[in-house]
Amino acid sequence: MESLERQAAFDLRPLGMMRRSPGEERVAVHELFSVREPEVVEKMRSLREVWEEALHHQQHGHWAEAVEGYRRYLAGLPDDRAARQFLRVCRQRMEGTVPEN
Repeated sequence: MESLERQAAFDLRPLGMMRRSPGEERVAVHELFSVREPEVVEKMRSLREVWEEALHHQQHGHWAEAVEGYRRYLAGLPDDRAARQFLRVCRQRMEGTVPEN
């Protein structure tokens, strides 16, 4: 598997660590968002730190902080599907329910 040597040259958003299939090693997954509409790209750039902080809290099981972070992110970009999904999962985790697969 190859990795990007110059990530700063791309508009990438981390989505977390995932497995391609059961039993395989987890890999970092990123979304290339520079293919979106220019105004969305600019908004995503401006919210990058908010996204990364929310994702960090999610990855460490700090559900309330992650929920608040995704809410702040969605205040600036309300149609972001990934943020809505991550917010839903974090809320379910906070409530003690198991997210749907």
